[in-house]
Amino acid sequence: MLLELKIRDLAIIEAMDIRFDAGLNVLTGETGAGKSMLLAALGLVLGGRSDRDLVRTGSKEAWVEASFEAWQSVEPFLREAGIAFAADEPLVLRRVVQQNGRSRAYINCVSAPVVLLRQIAPLLLDYGRQHDQTALMDSEQQLLLLDRYAKALERREAVESAYAQLAERQREQRELLARRSSRAERMDFLLFQRDAIREVDPQPGEEEALNQELKHLQEAEKRTHLSQKAAAMLYGGEHAICSQLSVIQRHVENLAMLDSEEIDPLAEELDKARMVIEEVGRSLQHYGREQDDDPQRVEEIQERLDEIIRLQERYGGAWDAVMQRLQSIEDELKTLRGEEERIKELGRLIQQGKQTLLQATIPLSQCRREAAVSLASQVAEELKGLAMPYARLEVRFFPVGAEGIACPWSEEISSSQRVALTRYHDAEGMDDMIERIEADAQRHEKPLTPPAQEALSSWQISRTGGERICFYLSANTGEELRPLGRVASGGELSRILLALKRVLADAAEISTFVFDEIDAGMSGSAASLVGQKLREIVDDPRQQTQILCISHTAQIAAAADAHFVVRKQVHEGRTRSYVSLLDQHGRIKEIARMLTGDNAMDGALELARDLLGIERPPLLRRAS
Repeated sequence: MLLELKIRDLAIIEAMDIRFDAGLNVLTGETGAGKSMLLAALGLVLGGRSDRDLVRTGSKEAWVEASFEAWQSVEPFLREAGIAFAADEPLVLRRVVQQNGRSRAYINCVSAPVVLLRQIAPLLLDYGRQHDQTALMDSEQQLLLLDRYAKALERREAVESAYAQLAERQREQRELLARRSSRAERMDFLLFQRDAIREVDPQPGEEEALNQELKHLQEAEKRTHLSQKAAAMLYGGEHAICSQLSVIQRHVENLAMLDSEEIDPLAEELDKARMVIEEVGRSLQHYGREQDDDPQRVEEIQERLDEIIRLQERYGGAWDAVMQRLQSIEDELKTLRGEEERIKELGRLIQQGKQTLLQATIPLSQCRREAAVSLASQVAEELKGLAMPYARLEVRFFPVGAEGIACPWSEEISSSQRVALTRYHDAEGMDDMIERIEADAQRHEKPLTPPAQEALSSWQISRTGGERICFYLSANTGEELRPLGRVASGGELSRILLALKRVLADAAEISTFVFDEIDAGMSGSAASLVGQKLREIVDDPRQQTQILCISHTAQIAAAADAHFVVRKQVHEGRTRSYVSLLDQHGRIKEIARMLTGDNAMDGALELARDLLGIERPPLLRRAS
């Protein structure tokens, strides 16, 4: 139950505190007084969209705070979100909107994501907005209402989850299959590059080693020439140093005969020098003879270097870059081959996913079909008290069509079960299919019609299940049942919406309902009946119910337990909206205004008292 709503600096509302109680709380007021801003504030604190335009001019921020007496069903949600909650304390939601449009959310003074406000809102109240009558004509909204009535929302979520996972796998498979041609071309290109690198097979440091070897081979002739020339000068030639030393040595030997003591050591040194030079000369001769320029090897090296250089120029300019490119090619080839394996894996997963979706859909569909009859019957019963005594409502089922995923039937599901699950009002040949199945059971072989054959082989299932629905209405005796949106007037839609809310109130754990102009398009008598129905809801002894209702109709305002009026005034050049809880005298004047536009006319005041069941003052009785 909503206990209190506090608003600060929201549009034309400067400051507003409203305390609500159980029963029927009605808010009235002139058009533009700010009634819609009250519901906008409530929507905001329940996770609605924030907007910088909501902040009152001149204010830094706006905020809304709502206090609830929460049901026990809220506790698990709060516990999972890590928010402290005491069962005997109010649950406080708060939303702050800054000038830039950004907002902050709080639950029991704990900062929380706005999405948590949106998730907790359905556990606290049923918020019927002004255009719910229009939404009531939408097939998806009708299906959601049926699921709420059937208490099948968990089953529906299971179907939505299975469908989303299956749809994602199918999307991935389509993308991989669409890339199969380009993937093959890419693999051919990568394999060509990989083979080109592997064929050359460059080794680390090979280029430097080859360049050194090539340089060595190219300098062989020069080394031979230099070594031979040096050897000849030292040893082999006519004027070689060794020959000159031999002549010198003979002269020294002759000298030694004259002075052996001084010259013999010199002669020995000279002999050693000659032997060293001879050895160096012979070594140089040998070195020169061993030098080989090997033109064939030079050509081989040059060809190898050319291969390596071309490879490096194509793939990065250095051996490291070539190796990195080879590794990236291998990685990409592995990924591309993995995509082919993923396609096969997805094929298996999709088949499993279809069976998972099928198994999740069967109990949901059965639950819907069982609940549809009861829902239609209860709504029709409620409409009798809303000036639609002959109204008939029927929930009709239709195939989901091309938007669904074809899920093959499991072998354990019999043909009769398939028919029961997929029998629609507009499926051509469906009745014929039943006859064929019965005939087959009696061993009369007859071919199934294409629609029947298709329905027996697979079931088209969408995100919300294996069927669409449509509410069909006959408002008067003798009228054919037709789609709700084609035959219901605005006033009838409002009454049907109220009847649905009434029926859903019995099926849900929510005790607070918010109606924004539920009386739209209604005449006086119909509005009186709506007021009576609202009173029946809040007076139901089975549960304590609270209704917040914005109304323009005096009959509904007169049925209220608490009547609030929203007004606006201009003070010091600024417009302010404020709300007041009316006492008996104030209610009489406000209802009189709603009836005639003049809250001072005696006739209007008298009629207002009659609506409120208030006895007229003695003076008025004597005058009459």
